[in-house]
Amino acid sequence: MRVRIKREGAKPSCLEAANADDNDVVNLTDAVAILNHLFKGTGPLPEPFNNCGIDTTSPEKLGCEKYPTQFCMNP
Repeated sequence: MRVRIKREGAKPSCLEAANADDNDVVNLTDAVAILNHLFKGTGPLPEPFNNCGIDTTSPEKLGCEKYPTQFCMNP
């Protein structure tokens, strides 16, 4: 996330996956949501958290050109 926030490096191929707080914008609040989930035990991240699939919580606005299926628990 740090690289993307500073506008350096390549754009992720699946921005929907980077939208961890489900507000249809990829920014610092996504990193905060992930860190809160990991270290503070806040509720689960938006669906399809922990699986690969379609984002059913909001219309896909950010796009997802491709994602690495080797990381999917249910490809």
